[in-house]
Amino acid sequence: MKRIIVTEKQAKLIIDRLISEQKNPEIRVKTVYGGTDANRISHTYLSKAYGLPDGAKHENYYYSANIEDVIAMSADPKNSSRFLSVFRPLNAYMENPKDYIDYVQVNNDILDGSGTKVFRFYNGKVYAAHNGLLAITRAMVNLGGMGANLKISLGSSKSGEAATGERIVGSVAFNSNQALDREPMINAFLDALTSLAVRPQFLKNTTSQFSDDNIQEIKNYVNEIAVLTITGIGGFMDNDKKDKIITELTPKGFITKFDYDFTNVIKQLEALQEVDDMIKEGESYYEKPKYNEKKRQQLNNIGNNFLYDVVEKLKEIHNANFKLYVQNYLPEDQNQILPLISRTKFTTRSLGDWHYHLFHSYKATGSSSGTQLKQQSKTVGSGKINN
Repeated sequence: MKRIIVTEKQAKLIIDRLISEQKNPEIRVKTVYGGTDANRISHTYLSKAYGLPDGAKHENYYYSANIEDVIAMSADPKNSSRFLSVFRPLNAYMENPKDYIDYVQVNNDILDGSGTKVFRFYNGKVYAAHNGLLAITRAMVNLGGMGANLKISLGSSKSGEAATGERIVGSVAFNSNQALDREPMINAFLDALTSLAVRPQFLKNTTSQFSDDNIQEIKNYVNEIAVLTITGIGGFMDNDKKDKIITELTPKGFITKFDYDFTNVIKQLEALQEVDDMIKEGESYYEKPKYNEKKRQQLNNIGNNFLYDVVEKLKEIHNANFKLYVQNYLPEDQNQILPLISRTKFTTRSLGDWHYHLFHSYKATGSSSGTQLKQQSKTVGSGKINN
């Protein structure tokens, strides 16, 4: 019987693939932010601005609502003038109508006065007064008709930058199926590298995402895609808030640069442009060109010297960034998310196999392109988020 010898790297690739292919239950979570400064907001004002029933007559009352009704009201942000219409006055917290408190209670969890608390806002009852009600309306802007974690902040400042920073509106969303699959980005990375070895005049006839880009643009994409990979763009990162989040996480150790010199690799790949991708074995005009298997092997030889180590490094940095992101922006759900990070899918092919794929597959109309990757790396505006 012939013995099959598997190297340590090959064994690890096999194990990683088996782990990545295990099905995990989908986790979809969202944290919505709502915060106020310390300036007193009357129930009378909340009636005029957000539809709170009979606020002028119940300044010293708690208000209550069914959480399901609040969620339903949030489905259309254009309803903001009616956000608090689902609340009803409950009972007086003090006899004096001029007495004032900032208060939020979701089921049995309470935030009484200045401070920050995260509530699981899915069902049950919510109770609030004054700035607590205002904070809820600010959170409702991003609820979008679905339950979420509500991070409510009742501030302690009345003016200046401190007060401005306490007026918070924003949200962060997470989808585990997207977060745990980096294969599309790794495929784009392989695509860019392999495209550098294809004769430019033939690249347009392949299924490369970069078939409309020149060589210099593709060179730039190699490092750009590496950065997109480690920062979780299109994965764990909430792309709509990425600029704000990355700015806040960088001082905490979030890595935004991929320290690898691709110069020598790119030179080797570019040199292969001189090798035919398709060849004819005879002189007949009618003979159809055949795929050049020797070039495929040459690409594999180049890839064997660096590709595994680069993907492992991408994975290591990505997973560290992923962990930091969850700990800072999804702390209420970290117990279920953190154990899954090591199972993020980073499966890859050899450069030669990808080259073969470029010449033996059909381009789907909905596939990503270099232009789309450019759009992903552009600055995206975001709402204000404070932690």
